[in-house]
Amino acid sequence: MRVALICVMLLAAGPVKGSEPWCSSACWSWSAANVALEASYAAAVVLDWRQTSEPGFKEAGVFRPLFADGQGRVDQTRMTAFMFGGAAIHAVISAILPRPYREVWQGVSLAVEAGNVARNFQVGARLVF
Repeated sequence: MRVALICVMLLAAGPVKGSEPWCSSACWSWSAANVALEASYAAAVVLDWRQTSEPGFKEAGVFRPLFADGQGRVDQTRMTAFMFGGAAIHAVISAILPRPYREVWQGVSLAVEAGNVARNFQVGARLVF
């Protein structure tokens, strides 16, 4: 778990300017708001992951077929790969998007993930580290 948290924090720190030749330099200029939004999204993913990795949690969301068995029980390996893989892909997309669209992408993504965390709380998922 510690390794996963460190990876998410590193991804949220933002890309290294000029590390990818296929993206213009405008893609790599992150503002403090961009970094804060990406870090907040990564934190929300970690919260969602901890809630859904609680023993007995039954996934009822739209991604249920991806990492739950027939009775809704969560397969921890699939769920972890899905959530942290998704966070990594999110960071890459954030890095590629130009500035006016990046904030929208990050803000909407954060709102959706925060909604997932809130919904998990409503159905009784606890947050235990």
